[in-house]
Amino acid sequence: MQGVLKKMEKVNPAESVWEKADLDFHSFIAAATHNVLAMHVMEGLKDSFHTYFRVKKYSTKPERKDVLLGQHRRILEAIRQKDPKKARERIMEHLDYVEKMITEDIIRKR
Repeated sequence: MQGVLKKMEKVNPAESVWEKADLDFHSFIAAATHNVLAMHVMEGLKDSFHTYFRVKKYSTKPERKDVLLGQHRRILEAIRQKDPKKARERIMEHLDYVEKMITEDIIRKR
């Protein structure tokens, strides 16, 4: 997961490398849970993520890069600390932020 974050640090969020790395990061988290259901759900969501990146251009907003990377780093740190409560909190913070950004993007498009 650390390697994926390093790759994300080096690229512009508008690049396809960012999109792939972001999806890889989330897939690694799902795999780290050792929960088959979580892995299948993540696999099923990949097409939705690809569509959203293409249609809404969420990944092209460079001002979001530092926020997203910071959230990813905090998730990884909680996993490294083997602290499931903290990891869950960090993941929920990330998902709340992403939901807010998606909502803003959709409202702006109207």
